[in-house]
Amino acid sequence: MTNRDGPDTGSQLRRWGPLIAIVLVAIVVVVVLVSGGGDDGDTDGDDAVVGDDTHTGDTDADTDTGDANDGDDADGDGVTSGHDPGDDAFDDGIVSWSEAEAAGITDEIAWGDRCDTDLGTHAYPSFFISECFAPFEGDNGGETHQGVTQDTIKVVWYTNMDDDPVLAYILGPINNDDRGDDVFATVEGLVEFYGSYFETYGRKVELIRYDATGGLTDAVAAIADAETIARDIKPFMVWNAPTGTAFAEELVANGVMCMCLPGGADFADANSPYLHAITLSTQQSRLLLTEYIGKRLAGRNAVHSGEFQDQERVFGHLYLETSEQSNIVAEGFRDQLSADYGVDFAELVPYELDPFTIQEQAATRIARLKAAGVTSIVFAGDPVAPGFFTAEATAQDYFPEWILAGSALVDTTAFARTYDQEQWRHAFGMSNLAARAGRETRGYYFLYNWFHGEIPPADDTIGVLFHPAVFFPVIQNMGPDVTPQNYIDAIFAAAPTARGALTQPSISFGDQDGLWPDDMVPDYNGIDDVSEIWWDPDATGVDELDKDGVGMYQWVNGGQRYLPGQWPETDPDVFNPEGAVSFYVDVPESERAAVDYPSPAG
Repeated sequence: MTNRDGPDTGSQLRRWGPLIAIVLVAIVVVVVLVSGGGDDGDTDGDDAVVGDDTHTGDTDADTDTGDANDGDDADGDGVTSGHDPGDDAFDDGIVSWSEAEAAGITDEIAWGDRCDTDLGTHAYPSFFISECFAPFEGDNGGETHQGVTQDTIKVVWYTNMDDDPVLAYILGPINNDDRGDDVFATVEGLVEFYGSYFETYGRKVELIRYDATGGLTDAVAAIADAETIARDIKPFMVWNAPTGTAFAEELVANGVMCMCLPGGADFADANSPYLHAITLSTQQSRLLLTEYIGKRLAGRNAVHSGEFQDQERVFGHLYLETSEQSNIVAEGFRDQLSADYGVDFAELVPYELDPFTIQEQAATRIARLKAAGVTSIVFAGDPVAPGFFTAEATAQDYFPEWILAGSALVDTTAFARTYDQEQWRHAFGMSNLAARAGRETRGYYFLYNWFHGEIPPADDTIGVLFHPAVFFPVIQNMGPDVTPQNYIDAIFAAAPTARGALTQPSISFGDQDGLWPDDMVPDYNGIDDVSEIWWDPDATGVDELDKDGVGMYQWVNGGQRYLPGQWPETDPDVFNPEGAVSFYVDVPESERAAVDYPSPAG
């Protein structure tokens, strides 16, 4: 394991705090796999990965969507919180540290124990920390929207069925034994933690559990559940969701927000301002993957395969088909790659997420790819299926390159150790995850333990429970007028975070400097960048569940991340240990917490 230091990205990393700690970590709430309105289960509504560690490394990103007082004034107006005070800055009772400092009145405000008045930031140990806001006094507007009262903001946690066969299929290989009770208790604990530090203007989050009445892929049950939630509970927002679009659409029809986004920019815009997600959309991921293949791989020999080193790459696309939309996305990917880089797929090969037929599917799909002379398989799917496909490839004496497409959890060590290692030693490509670091030293796991004095009940799943870390900073920056439009406006107003970080993704929403094409704007998905990784079958260390073992992903160039347009036109620097890192024993200095605060649990 390598201990590395990264560039000085301090001021950028602190912008909009927790929204950046998201390195979607690994361990899985199914939604993240199969919810992404496309074919690869991109986490368009689940894991993402916001905590101090988005799918994308540790999902444990500590997303303080506040703004630390570090002089990073993106607008040049002296305000770094996203709240524009105008001439009468304090008439509305919303006072951030930076505003108070600009007015010279920080000593006149009783900030409370939640604030470190030496730094002007929240007093808990995370680098991704937001600035303090003064305790609110006055009229918060009462019932500003459905689910909002003078005293509470009602939020529903959607709990998946423990005996869901799809969930068992996904969690079984990595021995994740967290149950619905564990997950809900952990979310409650995170709500208590964030609610202790972030200003919510006289309101507390009222977290209500709702148990799914059907499986993840049951659209009929999803609609019925959404109707029940909207009619009987009437919350402001729902966290977590089943797969597909039906659940989200029904909530939107009833004026309920959802921290989920089972579709691309068109779907988000059509349902604005009710849906948002922290991860890349399928369309964004495909754009970055197209650039990666076109610039880094096309026209070169399959040098990292087991048998085609002297042959020019012939690409095949093996993808998860969850609906007709999956095929549309795959065909669009094929057409874009051909139009932009003159690269054609020899085969487009879909498979279904069916635990009962996956072995049979593997045999026929691998035979089809082999017969087409594919040297390089671009895999976009769920994190369990590669175990079947790689075993079958070895059985058929077929050793291609396996090119990672950024699919949720396929790029985690916990899952990759379950794949055929003779095949996976030829795996490399694009990852949404950031370079890993210990969860005992930062992230949701660490913060929960630090605050409560005990490990989280859902210790295997906490890395993807980013929802409170996104929600509370947005509420703080939005102010007391809590409405869906104001919530989305607050996210869109935030400056990009973590440009140039190694252990964190960069996050932005809205329309940031032409980063995405016009058809992907405004951007309701947070993460913007990706990294390059390769599988090292001989490296040893802990996986995302802290289990020791053999085999680790290596991050190229210490975890360097790439925004759209930034992939270099050179051979990928994979299977080269020089400069690579599998795990940061010490977080890069520019990404460490400033202060080690004592635990309130004693």
